[in-house]
Amino acid sequence: MNHSALPDPLFRAAVRAIDAGDAGELERLLAAHPELVRDRLDSPGDWLRTLVGDALDGYFRQPYLLWFVAANPVRNGTLPKNIAQIARTLIEAAKRAGVVSLQDQLDYTLGLVATGRVARECGVQLELIDELIAGGATPGAGHGALGVELDDYCTGIHTHATPLHHAVWCGSLDAVKLLVEAGAALAIKGRIHHGTPLDWAEHSGNSDIAAYLRESEKRGSHSS
Repeated sequence: MNHSALPDPLFRAAVRAIDAGDAGELERLLAAHPELVRDRLDSPGDWLRTLVGDALDGYFRQPYLLWFVAANPVRNGTLPKNIAQIARTLIEAAKRAGVVSLQDQLDYTLGLVATGRVARECGVQLELIDELIAGGATPGAGHGALGVELDDYCTGIHTHATPLHHAVWCGSLDAVKLLVEAGAALAIKGRIHHGTPLDWAEHSGNSDIAAYLRESEKRGSHSS
C-alpha cells in the first residue's frame, strides 16, 4: 500500500473533476501530480467526512482516487454520464506511472461499483463495470452478491449486510431470485439498519424485488 502526505486540497480538486465529468481538468491534474493515482488519502478533510461519514473509518478508509468513480459511499447521489471515460483516464494514468497497487485498486473499485446504487440509478453501472474489467479488474475478486456463503455477512465492503441485501440494493432481480432459490434466508437483518432484504427493497423503492420477496416469504410460511 502506498501512503504519503497527499495534500487534501489537491485530492479534493481531483474529486471535483471526477464528479463534474471534466476529463480535461482531471488529465491536467494527473499529468502534474501522478501521485494522485498512486497514493491513498491518509488525512481527508472535513469536506469528505461530512459527505461520507463513518465510511471513512470502515470500507472507505484511506481511499484511493479511483474509488471515487463508484460513488459508493454516496456523496452527492449522482455520477456524470462519462464516468466510464473518467475511470479510463485514471486507469491509463496509473498504468503510465507504473502504479504497483493498480490491480488492488481496480478489484476494489469493481466491488464498490457492483454493490453501490448510484451507478445503477444513473444508468452507468454496466458501462463502468465493463471499463474496469477492460482495465484489468478481475470479475469475482470484488465483494459482490454472489460467490460467498449465502447467509454470512459480507467481508470487505458493506460488512453489515448479507449477499441477499447486496443483490436487493443493486436492484438485480435475477441475482435476488438466484440467491433465494439457492436457499438464502429472508429474515436476516442488517447489522446497522436492522432491516431484512424486503425492508431494503421497500426502502429503495424497488417494487418488483419487494413483490418477489413478499411472495417468497408467503411460500416459505405455507411450507413450514
